[in-house]
Amino acid sequence: MMTATITLDPSKHAALESALAKLGLTATFAMDTIGEDFKRLATHYGLKPSDLGKTFTQRRSIFKVIGLVASRPKYPILVENQKGKRYKFPASKVKMLLA
Repeated sequence: MMTATITLDPSKHAALESALAKLGLTATFAMDTIGEDFKRLATHYGLKPSDLGKTFTQRRSIFKVIGLVASRPKYPILVENQKGKRYKFPASKVKMLLA
């Protein structure tokens, strides 16, 4: 019996789908829901659904609010800098910086 570990990367969906087809496997991909979660849960964190996509400046860097991960109570807000690197922020800090 052979076992293997497969790590799925949704950003490589097309290539992964092609590789799985060659192996005769099928997979279901979960869509990236952090933005949708932000819109749905923002008010629980003192933010507005319209804050999604807004930018703020912190230490001479510009960050864009891109989502929310509810399973991280201390740092639930996901932001991205201009180079595309993602960071976790506390909701209270984002609320203050967007005001």
